[in-house]
Parts: sequence; structure tokens; C-alpha cells
Amino acid sequence: MNVREGEWAALAIIEKVSGGAYSNEATAQVFAEKKLKGPARAAALAYVRLTLENWQACEFVLKQYTKLNQCGRTVRNILRMSTARLLFSQAENAAIVHGAVELARASGKGAQSKFVNAVLRNVSRNKEHIPWPDIRTQPAQALAVRYSWPQWAAQEAIEILGIEQAEQFLSSRSDGQVSFRVNTRRQTREEALAALHAMQIQAEPSAFCQTGILAAGVENATGLSLYRNGILSLQGQASLLAAQQLYGVKGTVLDVCAAPGGKTCAMAEMLGEDAQIYAFDIHPHRVALIQAQAKRLHLPNVHADVWDAKQPFSQWTGRADAVLVDAPCSGLGTALHRPDVKRNRQLADIEALAQEQRAILQNAARCVKPSGRLIYCTCTFMREENEAIVQHFLQGNADFAQDILYVSQPLADRAQRGMLQLWPHLDGTDAFFIAAMKRMR
Repeated sequence: MNVREGEWAALAIIEKVSGGAYSNEATAQVFAEKKLKGPARAAALAYVRLTLENWQACEFVLKQYTKLNQCGRTVRNILRMSTARLLFSQAENAAIVHGAVELARASGKGAQSKFVNAVLRNVSRNKEHIPWPDIRTQPAQALAVRYSWPQWAAQEAIEILGIEQAEQFLSSRSDGQVSFRVNTRRQTREEALAALHAMQIQAEPSAFCQTGILAAGVENATGLSLYRNGILSLQGQASLLAAQQLYGVKGTVLDVCAAPGGKTCAMAEMLGEDAQIYAFDIHPHRVALIQAQAKRLHLPNVHADVWDAKQPFSQWTGRADAVLVDAPCSGLGTALHRPDVKRNRQLADIEALAQEQRAILQNAARCVKPSGRLIYCTCTFMREENEAIVQHFLQGNADFAQDILYVSQPLADRAQRGMLQLWPHLDGTDAFFIAAMKRMR
């Protein structure tokens, strides 16, 4: 077969994603089936990410030259992946077009190989003259098309940040760094950094998370001995910062939407024997993920169980010293490492999620003792899921007030009202929201 392994695997992954699969699950499945390693694996990852990051932009361009909805799914995906490479990579154009033709033939679409060749040659010849929407007259549409976001999400970013910063945010791409959390019950951050450096891994401490590490060039993070031995865990820095809002709490802590357990275990490591962490999720298989993480990390103070947070926690009313609500959300803030989220969300999802978020936060609040702390967070930037949820809750619960956030400079300047929105272009994190509240009586 003339098709290179990386291209073949990338197409297989994109086929699954276009059929509704999550990209991480599709990638794991294809890599396991094809036993892909080394350069082929790296190439497949790069092609998939490039395609998913620029999905809507590629469709916009392809529609200039063909009726894309009349192509079969496999041919559409070959055209999407190849257009992404033509427009957004440094690879040689002729090699990309040739590879696409070979992919079509190897996929049993040989009869359409001339069509694939013609469309991609048109894209290649005209890529400097694409009629992108004008940002001066159609800012939301221009940013949405160019950076492959829903137009309503681009409009939200513009309203929050202004056009210039909105473009910086919407155009943000992953730098490939891996974000770790150090289990300081077992090793200091300095010791973990030294161990990574000894493995020739470039690593540095997080600027605003006390137990965070950022590392570059890590191909198989879960294969590291530091991970297997319960010293390191994978966790985004924004997510870790949310868990650190429970610093100093003693007694009983509830994590009501806990799976897969990153924040649960971060709190258990941070609080140690001073606190017992009770973690809940609606799905038994996801509760098992929390339990597996706690076992790997040697955390006897984690107790995980099945519960639907949309239902009242009657047995916990007024018993918790602190409650963390990492609410189900649109996930739009995770686009750096989950670019397929940009094409999977609809505006109607936001209101449905907001109703769920209001119910979960209210149920969680009933568990908080007087003087107890309530943390609400999401991995999105949509105000309807963030500030609006907190304001609605506070208006209906006079016994709660906004509380301080435990953050260092320069984040402290942006967290004056007990709420903080993190951004990839400003902070190098997911677009993540954190709010702190306290029960006054």
C-alpha cells in the first residue's frame, strides 16, 4: 500500500469522529488496532488535530469549489484533512495532493480519485485568495469561519474581550505541553521536577498552581514511572487551581460532579488526614475511574459513590465544610486539547445546560454548613453558564455571599468579585471559570 501509516490512521480517526465518536476515544481505538508508534503515530496525531482545529474553515474553503454534501463521507474526510494540511501546515502541496489521491484509492474510492485531485489542486492554487468574511464588517462571522468556531460563540468572545483579544483567544492552539499535578504526599514538586529532568524531559513549575508542572515532549505520560507510582497525575492547571480553592478546609468535603476524579484527588492530596473527600458521579463506570485514581495515588481519604447531582443530597444537608461543583457544561473552554467540541455544540445546548447547572448548584448549597465554602467552576467562557449562574444563585440564597479566591498575582487583579475567568491567550490554560461563595449563616 502506497499510503503512509500516519495518513491512513488519521483518516480512520477522522472517519470515527465525523460519525459521532469523541476524538480521544477514536484515537485510542485506532492506535490500539493499528499498533501505531513513533513517527507514524506523531504524524497521525498532527493530521487529526489540524483537521479538527480547522474543520469549519476547511468546509468554507471546499464549498468554494465543490458541493461537499454530495460527496460520500470518506471522500469528504479526505478532502477536509488534505485541505487542512494545504492551508495550515508547511508540507509540500504536491505531496499532500498525491497522498490524498492514494488515500482515496486505498479506501475503495478510486473512481473519485480524479475528483479529489481536481478539488485539492484548486485549493492549492487559490489558497492565497480565499474570500474569507471581512472582520471589519462581519467580525463574529469572520472569526467563526477563520478559526472554526460557532458564530454565537465567537460573538460571545467579542462581547467579553473585544475584537482584538477575541481573535487571540479564538485562534489559540495547543503548544503540546503536558500538565501534571504532583502528589506532594509522596514527593515534593522539586523532587518530581528533578526526576523529570533526569529523564531528559523539559519541565517547569506552574506559575500559579503550587503542585503543578508543565512538561514538553512527553509522548506517553501515563507510561512514566512517576505516574504509575502515584507521584504524578494528568490535570490541567485551571482545573488544579479550582481544587486549590479548598485549601485549609478541615472536616467533610463533597465533590458532587467528580468524575474522572482529578479535583477529588487533588483535594485529597492537599488536605490529607484533615479532611474526608466524598465524590459523586451519576455513572457507575465513572465512579470506578475515581476509585482507580485514588488507589493509584494511595489516598484513603477519598470515598466515591454513585449519585445524580440533579437530585437533592438529603443525607448531607448542612453537613459539609466545603462543596465543590464542577458543573456539566458546554466544554467550549477545552478546545485547546479537544478541538472537536467547537463543532459539536449548539446554542440550544447552553440554556439546557444552564438549567441543569442551576439545579446542581442549589442542591450542593444545601449541604454546606454555616461558614462553609462553596466553589462553582466550569470549563467554558459562556456567561450564561458562569456569571449568570452565580448571580442567579446569590439572588435566591441570601445566606450565601461571594468569597475570596486564593490566587496569586497577576490573577488576583482579575478576581476581585470572587469570580475568575481564565483564558488560553492570557494564562496558558483552558478557558475556565471559578467562583467562590461562603455560607454566612
